[in-house]
Amino acid sequence: MDEVSLKNVLTKYGIGELISAKQTQRESPNLQRCYFLDTTKGKYFLKRYNTFSYSKRKGLDLIKFLYENDYPCIKVILSNQSQPYVVHEGFVYALFEAITIPDIWNISENEAFDMGKQLGRLHILAKDMQIRKSPVDYFELLNIFNDFKKNIPTIPGEHRNKLEYIEQVYPYLALPDDLPQSICHGEFTPEHIFFSEENIVKIIDWDLVGYDYMFYDLATALIGCFQDGVLKFNILSQILKGYESSRKLTDWEQNHIFEGVQFGVIKFAIWYLDDIDIKGWENFDINLKEIMKYDKNSFDNKLNTYLK
Repeated sequence: MDEVSLKNVLTKYGIGELISAKQTQRESPNLQRCYFLDTTKGKYFLKRYNTFSYSKRKGLDLIKFLYENDYPCIKVILSNQSQPYVVHEGFVYALFEAITIPDIWNISENEAFDMGKQLGRLHILAKDMQIRKSPVDYFELLNIFNDFKKNIPTIPGEHRNKLEYIEQVYPYLALPDDLPQSICHGEFTPEHIFFSEENIVKIIDWDLVGYDYMFYDLATALIGCFQDGVLKFNILSQILKGYESSRKLTDWEQNHIFEGVQFGVIKFAIWYLDDIDIKGWENFDINLKEIMKYDKNSFDNKLNTYLK
């Protein structure tokens, strides 16, 4: 995207004249093209969508709603027409306040508590908003995995047992129909959260929002309890305690945390497999190897010592 096109996009906002722009480096070509902008009125972050799906549009609407209700999400800058996005030369753009989130996955116990608390708040605040089902629900992930198996590449021997584990476990991670649902973030993980003094100040990447079981969204967040491939039960327990400070888990949910952690790990493993031709096998999910060490009883017994 050249400077002229950038300047034309910015005419749709009241943020002054462009001084400089720097495109961010993304790990996959499938990700949106993004720019850090410096203008005469401040610094901003511009995202150009490769495709502008329903969930991405609703994600922007949700950010606006949450920001107006004092929720710590990133601020979307409204256009001159008071819209959260603009269209230019066939592409959709959204403009945000500029923040830089450190590439840190290892969180403290206090950060873990606030992470759970804010996820629970999201589920309560957005419960009555109208939105379609999540674009990354249980069945969509199953479709991705089945497509991978149909076009299966050569699998290194040390990873075959991990794929067998996914195939054996995933059917048992479907949830009862009567569990509570709400709008879900879909990627509520430390890489999308900015902490300051161990409290959340900004949450980003709302492109995958949709209506789904809250337990699946919590399960996704529980990936934050893994640090350098090791399951940290003290972090896991704090995420759960923080979440329950905002929304009390049902009895079924409380009794199936192990399955929740399995789901979170397998979800990211399946996403990784979807890009395996780009990323390669070298860093295939080490968290999967870790969770495979536990059965339900050993996991529950250890977790209960931290929840007391």
